[in-house]
Amino acid sequence: MRKCLKSSCRSVKNEPRIHIISNMPPYSSAVDALCKFPETGTALGVKLDERDNLKLIAPCGISDVINLEVKPTLFLQNYRTSRNFTGIKI
Repeated sequence: MRKCLKSSCRSVKNEPRIHIISNMPPYSSAVDALCKFPETGTALGVKLDERDNLKLIAPCGISDVINLEVKPTLFLQNYRTSRNFTGIKI
């Protein structure tokens, strides 16, 4: 990936194990993992359907990607509020 995207800053994570680093319970599914991404615009995935066609998985929708907007996912909002900003409503 680094060879293909030399000028681009990217981070690749082993999602099945990221919960260990994040000190969280394991994800129950790929959609569950996507819902816990920090921003809506990166909470996207693809999978093969029964006919080997690519299917978009976008639990937070795609409008932020289309509109080039960066917004926190509901998970991040709740995580920050409950763990770091007790008593503050975001």
